[in-house]
Amino acid sequence: MASIYLIEDINDLKYVGSTTRKLNERLGGHRCGKKSGIYCSSSKLNLDNCIITQLEQCNKEDRKERERYWINEIDCVNQLKLNFDKEKRKEKHKEWLEKNIEKRKEQQKEWRENNKEKLKEKKKEWYENNKEKNKDKMKEYREKNKEKIRKKKKEYREKNKDKINEKQREKYQKNKEKLKAELEVVEAGAKCAAN
Repeated sequence: MASIYLIEDINDLKYVGSTTRKLNERLGGHRCGKKSGIYCSSSKLNLDNCIITQLEQCNKEDRKERERYWINEIDCVNQLKLNFDKEKRKEKHKEWLEKNIEKRKEQQKEWRENNKEKLKEKKKEWYENNKEKNKDKMKEYREKNKEKIRKKKKEYREKNKDKINEKQREKYQKNKEKLKAELEVVEAGAKCAAN
């Protein structure tokens, strides 16, 4: 079930919306969005001094139609009336995105910083759930782009020759003792076999 709701502030401004969540949770979402700078017509209201009431309950399938009815019935601040055609709504949304691109990038960056562990877990979970699919896609990509990959690797090696050589020297130095011990074991084994 979905709820069609009305938010009314102390200045008598009204906003109509719909949700499948509890009304107080939805109001919290509007408040959080306003504080975060996410634009919604409800931002015009004084969301700290308002009430939210349910206008009606309906099936999820009828939600937009019923919301449209109430938006057109009540004198509200909803900027994008739901009887707008889709193209006009898309255009408005595109304008808003372009206007707020830097703000949105900053908010996304901040969210990623605050949710590093959560993102890490989600990525790990997604990777585990899609291992085979990814393996097949990567195999297909490598097959289609053999020449491109080979060329990129060659360019990388040429560009980073000194760095690669330095890493190989470091690796060799680290493993020198281990290799020496393994060689001694092999030589001892060879002597035993010869006797």
